[in-house]
Amino acid sequence: MQYACPLKYAVNLLVIIEFNPASCVSSCDQSDDVCLTAALSNCEAVLKSIDADSSDTGLYCGILAALFVIYRVGGLFLLRQKAKTVF
Repeated sequence: MQYACPLKYAVNLLVIIEFNPASCVSSCDQSDDVCLTAALSNCEAVLKSIDADSSDTGLYCGILAALFVIYRVGGLFLLRQKAKTVF
């Protein structure tokens, strides 16, 4: 059921943007190896727990667009069917 919901793909995109390696290590001092490795491992753990892959960004955008079209066309079809029976 989660794959038919646009929220999953939107959250995946937001998590990929927020927890990419560049933004994870931005708060660490570049000479602090402990902070860098901890930040990277934490970001990788978040991405893994949500099952988001940064190489699938285009796929997530495409699925979001396709779901938008499918839900709009489906809604239009159902409304047209209901309108025929009212009058």
